[in-house]
Amino acid sequence: ARISHTRDIIKDMMRCRAQRLSDEALVLPPTHYFILTILTLLILLGYTISTLPTIASDGSPPIESSILFSILCTTYVLFYSFTTDLNNPFRGVYQIRRSS
Repeated sequence: ARISHTRDIIKDMMRCRAQRLSDEALVLPPTHYFILTILTLLILLGYTISTLPTIASDGSPPIESSILFSILCTTYVLFYSFTTDLNNPFRGVYQIRRSS
């Protein structure tokens, strides 16, 4: 009875391991990165168009526009970096390692 129970546990562990490895192999589609790139370009274009009429005589944009632009860019850069790291779980900042 104990041997069959142990075999069942080992089978369950192998099944869970196979499922985990299968889940790790999933990657984000290229469309995801294409959309992030398009959104980034739209932010750059929108910032440029919206600040052109309000540029001061010394050539600097309003501080509010600069802060909003930096927050948006930071958000997209962090999101892009995070998804790139998650897309390849064995390299990058966040790594999946075998525990001992």
